Amino acid sequence: MSKIEKVNTKGYPVFLMGDFNSEPTEERIISLKRRMNDTREISEEKPFGPSGTFNDFKHDQPVTLLLDYIFISKNSNLKIKKHAVLSDSIDLKYPSDHFPVLIEIN
Repeated sequence: MSKIEKVNTKGYPVFLMGDFNSEPTEERIISLKRRMNDTREISEEKPFGPSGTFNDFKHDQPVTLLLDYIFISKNSNLKIKKHAVLSDSIDLKYPSDHFPVLIEIN
């Protein structure tokens, strides 16, 4: 957050995204949500896809562990139209142990 504040002196909307290796109930995520919005929570449409993002290459089990996020600054006037976790596979194999997270901005 200090780096964002240092480089974003004009108050532009900021996106922060990635694998945080933290679940929503952990302090790292709770602290981020005080300063930024989780796009999953503010999406105009119901979030699409599984509730989790970490699949551990286990195609036969539900994906419920959420570790990957896209946050947007609270002062942004941008609207998050869609939030999705993409769970495509080929021949019952995932290309990564984490699903990609996608948003559509209006």
